[in-house]
Amino acid sequence: MSWKDHPIVIAAGTCVATMGVCYKLLIPAYTTTLENQVAKDLTAISELKQISDRARERADRLDQLNKELLSDGIFSNCSPYPRALSKIKVGDRTDKLVEIYGENLITREEDNRWLTLEVNDDPIFSKPTYYFDKETSKINQILFFFNERVDSLHTNATQDPKKESATQISVINQIKRAFPQIDIERNKERSKPEYNASFKGKVIFQIDQNAMLVTRNALNIDSKICAAKN
Repeated sequence: MSWKDHPIVIAAGTCVATMGVCYKLLIPAYTTTLENQVAKDLTAISELKQISDRARERADRLDQLNKELLSDGIFSNCSPYPRALSKIKVGDRTDKLVEIYGENLITREEDNRWLTLEVNDDPIFSKPTYYFDKETSKINQILFFFNERVDSLHTNATQDPKKESATQISVINQIKRAFPQIDIERNKERSKPEYNASFKGKVIFQIDQNAMLVTRNALNIDSKICAAKN
């Protein structure tokens, strides 16, 4: 018997031939199937992302609308201070803050540069921080934090750092309605969305994603700022 006719050699040859057929026919076909499946999966992922993006946009709009309803009429009587937190104003002395609220609700900064009031009496604002002059003890600006802060661990982690927060937009709209004469523009020097609200070139409000700052120029507010534009 020739070695070529040996059963083992014949079996080996058959196997090699079969493997060749598998390689030439079955593997390319299987590869094509996998490629088609991957394409389908990528399409499905893209569609799901679009649905997710649309859902997020709707949620953002609803969140903004909710903030608008909560913040409706937060200013009154041509005052730049939120209704529930209007007892202390720029120009007041810090002892008035203590007199009204008491020491137990006040947190003092270590270097005595500002005081924080630990209250939450407003649906939009909380924990106002009062900056003051050390020599006169007079308050020169007030920072009103938003109840839901973008930088808080308890808020939506998907908030775009370059996009306005819902509360920020709502407060800006409230300022526009309450003070028609104010000019509002974005601060182009900042990467994050921050807006200045000015009257006759003087910044009265600064509004970022987390808070509204009332500046020392609030002392100069009069009835003209609340008059409707012609």
